[in-house]
Amino acid sequence: MATYTTNSTQITEGASLSQFFTTLVVSATVAIIEITIFVIIRKKLKRIYEPKTYLGDENQRVEHLPSTCCGWLSTLLKMPQEDLIRTSGLDAYFFARYLYMHAFFFLSSFVLVALILLPVYIVDGKGASFGKTGLDILTFGNIQPRYSSRYAAPLVLAYIFIGAYLYFLYTEMKVFVGKRQTFLRSPAYQSCGSATTILMTAIPKEYMSEAVLFRIFNQFPGGVKYIWLNRNLKDLPDKADERMKLVEELETTE
Repeated sequence: MATYTTNSTQITEGASLSQFFTTLVVSATVAIIEITIFVIIRKKLKRIYEPKTYLGDENQRVEHLPSTCCGWLSTLLKMPQEDLIRTSGLDAYFFARYLYMHAFFFLSSFVLVALILLPVYIVDGKGASFGKTGLDILTFGNIQPRYSSRYAAPLVLAYIFIGAYLYFLYTEMKVFVGKRQTFLRSPAYQSCGSATTILMTAIPKEYMSEAVLFRIFNQFPGGVKYIWLNRNLKDLPDKADERMKLVEELETTE
C-alpha cells in the first residue's frame, strides 16, 4: 500500500510538469495567433493604429511605422522622450514609461530571485523520497527541516523586493513631477488655448457679468484677457454627450 501510494504520488507530481509545459505551449500558441492577427490588421487599419502619421497638426505628426512584425516596438523604444511627449502628450508618454519600467523591474527581479531561491529549494531538498517530484522540488516545501535556516531566504527577499519597489515608485514619482512641471512651463504648451482657458460652470446670477467676473479674476497673476458668457447652450450639452458616447465606442473598438 505504501509503495502504491508513493508511485501514485510520483505519477501525479510527474504529470504536473507535463501539464505545465502543455499549458505553456497552448498559451504561446494563442499569443502567437493574436500577435499575428494584430500585425495584419495594424497595417490595414491605419486610422486606428497610426492616426498620428497623417492626421493633426504638422508639428505633431510622427513618421510611418515599419511594416515588419516588431518594427513598431523597436521604433517606440528608440524614440526620444521629447518626441514622444511632443507628438502624443504626457498621458501616452507616462503610459509607455509605466509599461517599460515595470517590465524591466519585474523581469530583472524574477531573474535575481530565481537565481537565489531555486538553489535554496533544490539543493539537499526532500526530493522523491518525500514524494517531492516534478515542480514540487522548486517550492518552499522541498526544504528539509534540518535546513530550517533556509526558511529565512524567501522572507528576506520579500522585504528586499518590497523595499526596492517602493524606492522604484518614489523615483518614478519624482520623474513624473519633474516632467509634468517642465511640460506645463514649456512655450509650446503655454501657447495652447487649453493652457490659458478656464471653464467656469454654475456661476450665480449676480456674477453673470463680464465686468464682475473681470474684477474677480483679474486679481490672479497674469490677469484676464477675454471673458465669454454662454447663456443659452441650446443643444450643445446633447452634442457633448453624443460626442462622449462616440469616443467610448471608438476606445472599445480599439
